[in-house]
Amino acid sequence: MTTSSARNGSKAVALWAPVLLFAASFTLFVHTANPLFRFSDSGELAAASHTLGVAHPTGYPLFLMSEKLWSFLVPIGNPCFRANVFSAVCASAALVIVYLLCLEFAGALAGLVAAGLLAFSQTFWLQATQSTVYALNLMLAALLTLLALRVLEPMSAAEPASQRILVGGQRSARRSAALFFFVLGLGLCNHISLVIVPAALLLSQPRRVVRLLRARGVAIAAIVFLLFGLLVYLYLPVRASTKPSINWGDPSISTRFWQHISERDYKFKQASRSLDEYMTATKTFLGSLVKELGIAAMALALIGLIGGLFRRRALTLFLVLIAFGALLVALLYGEGTYLDRAYCLPAYMAIAVLAGLGAAEVVLFLAGRQKTTPTAARRKLATAVSIVLIVLPITLLASNYHRCDSSRNYYAYWHGLNLLKTMPLNSTFFGETDTALFPLYYLKFVEGRRPDVNLYDRKWRVIEYFDQNDPQASYNREMRIIENSHNAPVFYAEYPSVPAINIKLFGILLEAFLTEPLTGTIDFQRLYSNFLVEPKKDIYIDKWTREARAKYFLLWGHQCQLQGDLAGARLHFEEARLLGFENAGLMNNLSIYLQRAGMADQAVSAMQRAVALRPHSAAFLTRLGLLYYKLKRFKEAISALDRALAIDDRNPDAAIYLGNAYMLQGDLANAEMCFKKTLKIMPHNTQAHNNLGFIYKRQGKYDMAAKHFKQAVRIGTHSYLPYFNLASVYALKGDTDNALKWLKRGRRYMSKDIVESIRKQKDFDSIRGDPRFGKILSPNN
Repeated sequence: MTTSSARNGSKAVALWAPVLLFAASFTLFVHTANPLFRFSDSGELAAASHTLGVAHPTGYPLFLMSEKLWSFLVPIGNPCFRANVFSAVCASAALVIVYLLCLEFAGALAGLVAAGLLAFSQTFWLQATQSTVYALNLMLAALLTLLALRVLEPMSAAEPASQRILVGGQRSARRSAALFFFVLGLGLCNHISLVIVPAALLLSQPRRVVRLLRARGVAIAAIVFLLFGLLVYLYLPVRASTKPSINWGDPSISTRFWQHISERDYKFKQASRSLDEYMTATKTFLGSLVKELGIAAMALALIGLIGGLFRRRALTLFLVLIAFGALLVALLYGEGTYLDRAYCLPAYMAIAVLAGLGAAEVVLFLAGRQKTTPTAARRKLATAVSIVLIVLPITLLASNYHRCDSSRNYYAYWHGLNLLKTMPLNSTFFGETDTALFPLYYLKFVEGRRPDVNLYDRKWRVIEYFDQNDPQASYNREMRIIENSHNAPVFYAEYPSVPAINIKLFGILLEAFLTEPLTGTIDFQRLYSNFLVEPKKDIYIDKWTREARAKYFLLWGHQCQLQGDLAGARLHFEEARLLGFENAGLMNNLSIYLQRAGMADQAVSAMQRAVALRPHSAAFLTRLGLLYYKLKRFKEAISALDRALAIDDRNPDAAIYLGNAYMLQGDLANAEMCFKKTLKIMPHNTQAHNNLGFIYKRQGKYDMAAKHFKQAVRIGTHSYLPYFNLASVYALKGDTDNALKWLKRGRRYMSKDIVESIRKQKDFDSIRGDPRFGKILSPNN
């Protein structure tokens, strides 16, 4: 294997690898894409693009227009899923550009390794499966990087054709600058963090950049094409002037337009950390490199960094500066120690490229620098290592698949549905968080749900302009909205800052999750921690407020129950009751806790209250009947279970326990009817077959009894009871052989106490003298 072939691969691989890479990554991303939206920005961006509205700052006009065009051309699935697929397209294109970038400088192997590591990294994968701006942003960042590197390390005419697929020969300085700045202008219309690419270009090669811009006509072309790309921002004031349904800040006026695209609304998040918080966030970033790409990839990146400092210094420095720039953006945008990894994506891309370059360095070293090794051996070793390096990203795929597969994640959608479901007619809703508000945008403006509900964001300029730093302006705006609501219910997603007004504090209610089996996976404490703290003393707390808070504690306690935390469940249930709120769900959950805690009488009292609050609930009546049954209060159990069956005649638990209660009361006729009913609902219910057989045995109907006992055995059981019953039936019939046969089969399930009981059982009087009977029941058997 020659050095040139080791670096560049075959021309066929260089031509077909991008196509296969795009197809494979796109298939994976679409397969794991969210069917609707996740929490954060995806619901709002999907709704804004579908309605051609104005999204939150900076407005992201390029994403909105591009996604709308994609949805029009490829109308597959719901509007949000189309937006998710658009992100998958952008992410797959970004991987192809990363591959081509590495191909130009280090060959196909480097491109495959870099693209594979980036594709399967957790943050990139998640952004590729939901409608956010970051997949498009990284695609444009990769394209700008590719264009910029032609300024840093222009290709020589001697380079192989496979390495110059997109170069097309030497381009003029003016054309290169025009293309670079046009893409930069477009990219800034998607996300302003793209400034890190030209900044890295200027800092890595200042003399070359200055010399290029001084060339005749280059600076003018750069400015003209940059402004031409930025013209996309005109979408915001033009569209805002038509008053679309989603119109953040209404940037139709010049001052509002500038404040919107400059993210002035978000200045409270910018550079707001302390020094310690900056240090902690930086450590989190460094740790995320290993978590995103893996230890092996970081080792390869280190090799690529060291090798690049000797042979590709400009390229290596450029990539390092991109990574550093992405870190600065992530640090300047955020609060506390939290680090948004989506802002770090350009850094992950740069490190992945360095890892790809490092992989090429390793193969080159093995293939061409061991002079004493025979050529054939060098070739085999290099090939084997190349295969291992190409397969390396598969480890990320295996570890991240379950984390990044969003194909069944409906939580944000359910969240919004339940929130809208619980609001009365003509409600006014104030939200402060992405979690609270953005799902509602999609549900209302795209799916047309609850058009009567008015949505307002408390923190940003959505309806009317006001100075965010002026509390009085914020107060006046909210008061005007509340006054204009004509006494309609007013709800807040978080505690309002407006003091001393009679509002109804709402929060995010998820009552429907009480019967949803996936409730145990929801982190109520994280999502709703603001709601669980005590409200400010100057806020009027009315009945609606207390009720909302109580429901939160109820849901959180229910989650503790599902996770086995009985102490936590009791604490939260008591908090709910202290708020003076009582509903059937709370009393039912409280009853479950009291029963598990051994307080049976209190559990019955709580369940009686639940039934009183919801008298037509078959499930609650069944639970009450079971509690009575376990306390041997059979008459009360029969009454409750009979009412449950009258409401739901397909309730197997009510039917079988009602039969058990009748049987223990000596009413075999009613018990027989209940067990037959149970078997109509559940034909393979072992307990019903056993109990029905027992009734027939008591009535002397031995053949019918044996039929049901055998059915219980066939269903499969680890209990001695059906075997014992079969043996006793045959003993009563005088069929000694069959009696001993079934007794022997059930012997392995019999404890010492059971064996002693059988020895004295009158049903076996006819076979007790048979020596086989004693042998079967002997301790050694």
